[in-house]
Amino acid sequence: GASSPVGDGRDNRGEEEELLNFTEGDQPNALVSLTGEVVVENSSNDSMSVQLQSKSEFMTAVLVLDRVAPSVSKNSSYYYEVTVVTGGLAQIGWACLAGDNTAFEPNNETGDGVGDDGSSFAVDGSRGLKFHDGNEWEYSIQWKAGDRLGCLLDNSDEESKISFTINGKYLGVAFKTELKPLVPAFSCNMGEILELHTTKDGCKYFPSGLSDVVAVQDLFSDAESPNKSTSGEAKPVQTANKSQEPVAEPTAQSETVPKPKVVVAAAAAAATATASGPSEVRKEPVKPEPLDLDQYTSVQELEALGLDRLKSALMALQVKCGGTLQQRAERLFSLKGLDRKDYPQKVRAKEFVE
Repeated sequence: GASSPVGDGRDNRGEEEELLNFTEGDQPNALVSLTGEVVVENSSNDSMSVQLQSKSEFMTAVLVLDRVAPSVSKNSSYYYEVTVVTGGLAQIGWACLAGDNTAFEPNNETGDGVGDDGSSFAVDGSRGLKFHDGNEWEYSIQWKAGDRLGCLLDNSDEESKISFTINGKYLGVAFKTELKPLVPAFSCNMGEILELHTTKDGCKYFPSGLSDVVAVQDLFSDAESPNKSTSGEAKPVQTANKSQEPVAEPTAQSETVPKPKVVVAAAAAAATATASGPSEVRKEPVKPEPLDLDQYTSVQELEALGLDRLKSALMALQVKCGGTLQQRAERLFSLKGLDRKDYPQKVRAKEFVE
């Protein structure tokens, strides 16, 4: 199917937060890019699934679950699956978007995604790890290209339990947390492809043996979903700049189960609008370049090198390279004199190797 870019939300947090607050009449189930750029395509294998491909260093997207069908109990358990098409580095799980000071806040520049803050939980089968609140632990998970990850949020007790499966094999409870509104969330490296399966029919290993489990897309009653008008014609996709783009004609199957809406962030819309304007010289990407820290005695001396030079030095050390000029200089200076094995976990990039 035709691809749809979801824009880079790093500089448009305000616009995206506004988009997360759906009003009556808006489509409640939206696929939203929080940081980085992602291309979304219809799956060629499953008409009710979509594929995401990251076009940024560490993209993060969520499936917003804003309004639940009346038939769904608040103690229901939620489930979805992800095919790791390319099988590389990805952090997949659940995140909380609610709360002024506790909402999930990924950062593409610093490489922080799902599981890297206190409001999200994730696993990565390429590294055999689970993540929460900036910490990582070994977890009995390994995936390869084409494997199917099952993600279960069990709300049946006084706390939420998060567990995972690989190709239907149960891997055990990975996390326990207080009951809170969690939504499906996914981060992955540039070029990685994930295929989302959010309906019961689309899930290959749906846990039918468990009581009161619903697929995340089935949380929404067809009568309430504004994805389909009463005449059966698809409604336009909402974008951050309020422009309207027609979606594909619905098939008989898509009329009964609405697919996730893609919210296009303002940065991508602006880039599209100016694409036909005057050509600009494209800036060369920053490449890793080592820096002898012994030659610098203060953070201020490092700041004088500028953002790009600091980024290249941080990249050469395989540590997080985003942030302001001062943040990059402070992070780099803090590593002066340390052996790689002593680098703090919080500064290590995803590709870090001791």
